Amino acid sequence: MGWNSAIFTGEVIQINKFTVTVKFTSSHNRQTWTLSSVYGPCQGPERDNFVHWLNNLDINAEENWMFAGISTSTDLYLIEIEMVLI
Repeated sequence: MGWNSAIFTGEVIQINKFTVTVKFTSSHNRQTWTLSSVYGPCQGPERDNFVHWLNNLDINAEENWMFAGISTSTDLYLIEIEMVLI
């Protein structure tokens, strides 16, 4: 993940097998937001670990948080739809 440091500052807050999460702060107005770039494994124990991580995220409703990534898992697609509807 990369960014233009003249526009945003970024602080890496988590790296693991399936995500890199960075908290960004705008140089213009100091607004903050978090981006999680994810790769969702589609089968086996790694899929289970990923879904467990995703289901247990503690995201404050007041935070600006985005997810970008890929998964070929049908189950994950249903989780994404549920997260959008909440």
